[in-house]
Amino acid sequence: MKFSVIIPVFKEAGSAFENRLRDLCQENGDIEIIVVDGENEASTISRLPDDLKSFANLQLVSSALGRGVQLALGAGLATGEVLIFIH
Repeated sequence: MKFSVIIPVFKEAGSAFENRLRDLCQENGDIEIIVVDGENEASTISRLPDDLKSFANLQLVSSALGRGVQLALGAGLATGEVLIFIH
């Protein structure tokens, strides 16, 4: 069973967010992580370290601001049978 974890973000750049995202990306099993940035110019995404951006199971997208908009976009991109929303 494949899991899709959808995380809407807004001004989340920093080591605490990066550490938790890295932990998720390193999980064993069939899991994809979709980070949807609602900040202008995708500032949270652009500040992530390159090694974190290179995880194959991580998808980084930007959207209009609004938790519902961000969650809907992430859900539309998800390929898993089970959706997990973290916010």
